Amino acid sequence: MLLVSDDGPGLPPEVQAGLFKPVTSGKGGDHAGLGLAIVGELVERWGGEIEWHSGASGTVFRIYLPARSEMT
Repeated sequence: MLLVSDDGPGLPPEVQAGLFKPVTSGKGGDHAGLGLAIVGELVERWGGEIEWHSGASGTVFRIYLPARSEMT
């Protein structure tokens, strides 16, 4: 399991609704808004799962991947 978390204000509902879809980032600069879309696709392709929770005290992502011998 890979755990990624922060202690920010959490994700707004409109971001949560399309969390793993490509978006236009509002951050400016070189941010394309593709990160979670790519992660979600790779985890699914490798037979894994992503769990996440976001609230006022931050956001947590848990990524589960099968053992290497089980990956195709």
